[in-house]
Amino acid sequence: MIAEQRCTNCIRTLATPRELAQGICADCEKSTANFNDRDWRALESEFADRLLSYRDRGGRYDCLVPLSGGKDSTYVLYYLTRVQKARGYAYSYSNFFQREEADTNIRKAVRAAATPLFVVDLFTPAEWQRAYRALMSTWGHPCLFCYHLRTPLIYNVCLEHKIPLVVYGADHTQAELLPMFSSNWQLGVDERFAIHQAHAATLAKDLETSFQGEPELLEKLYSRAPYFKSFVAGEIAPADLPAFVSLGQYHNWRLAGEDRFIRLLKDFCDYVPVGHTKENTNCSLERLRVYVEGRRGDSYPVQVLSRKIREREIDRDSALQTLETYQVAGDELDRTIQEFCDKVEIAPHTLEQYLAKHAGAS
Repeated sequence: MIAEQRCTNCIRTLATPRELAQGICADCEKSTANFNDRDWRALESEFADRLLSYRDRGGRYDCLVPLSGGKDSTYVLYYLTRVQKARGYAYSYSNFFQREEADTNIRKAVRAAATPLFVVDLFTPAEWQRAYRALMSTWGHPCLFCYHLRTPLIYNVCLEHKIPLVVYGADHTQAELLPMFSSNWQLGVDERFAIHQAHAATLAKDLETSFQGEPELLEKLYSRAPYFKSFVAGEIAPADLPAFVSLGQYHNWRLAGEDRFIRLLKDFCDYVPVGHTKENTNCSLERLRVYVEGRRGDSYPVQVLSRKIREREIDRDSALQTLETYQVAGDELDRTIQEFCDKVEIAPHTLEQYLAKHAGAS
């Protein structure tokens, strides 16, 4: 059932008294209403200037590109290496649920960009099952699992190879609204270090909580990320830490249209779109995330549809119809959660308990 009190601009649920009074969500009010009025050429030029300031700061590479095999990160690798001529280092993380098409895209992209690829595969299949069970039991959310494990490894790669900059693939809305895509490359070293330090401390605490019943897995993670462990212990100098930025804050490649975007990537590396009709995702865990957040009333499909409204890709009525489709497509999603639980040996009632516990959170 579609909630009645939704933003009049997009379709996100209004929650705060201010939002309810204005009839518009904080996201629309904050930054996205003037999307088409932005001077993207000027922002692109600013990006190039800032990127230039990071060249030759560290070792052999100017920047790290976390590469998932999806279209956003593939475009970032293309743009940095082909357009900006930066010395890129591609990073990929095996999470046991990567789509075959995404893996194929990664291999093609790094070959086309002539870029080294660093792939992290932390655990054996049996250890992956234990790790997923531990983190799902703790957090009840599949994508937090990758966030908790991937981020220390990104820190580690940058510190080990003296890479001064991490450039994410995210559209402008994600880059502005999600903390993990927040840009800090314009900050001074000390200010950026304070942000990183607080982030790493929280991350380490969350990892200890997640793996309190699996100390061997936590130790194995730290053995594969010794520089991150040193960072948490206060043994890393501020100037050695990388900066983070999303290209989406400076260059909106979606303005030219989705079809042209995909054609460009096909010319670049014979890119193959991944995912299914509702989420063009590189990871099958996204299906579980849709299920979890749909049951909790969270914003994943709403966030995606809201971005499409703001970027003139879909009108509001069509988005509401699509959202209703998400909410009634229970059989397929139930099968997905059951398959996931069977694969990693998590009892379905674990998720049900989590949903019941957090039913009023949103």
